[in-house]
Amino acid sequence: MSQSEINGFSQAYYGQFSYTTLFEAIKGQKEKKLSVSIAAPALNSQLIHLGLNIQTENTPVPTVGLKDWKINIKNFAQNCLQRFQQEEENILKASYKVRSVI
Repeated sequence: MSQSEINGFSQAYYGQFSYTTLFEAIKGQKEKKLSVSIAAPALNSQLIHLGLNIQTENTPVPTVGLKDWKINIKNFAQNCLQRFQQEEENILKASYKVRSVI
């Protein structure tokens, strides 16, 4: 992917999000971290934490951030939250279709 295509993605992002395009942009920066994540068991559930770097100043390891691609952070966050909400609604609807097992 050329630099202009990456910049085109960055500047054109206003609510549409392409995982493939973001993956292509990240691919060339394998030695830098974009995210911090952890998954851990709890007493009656699983806990998942995911954080994405927005900027890269003063990080203890080499990082890359969403600002490096000039991604509109507010639109990106709103899009992610809308997708999360839709997924949660789908899970809830699917749970109504299943009988509980005792």
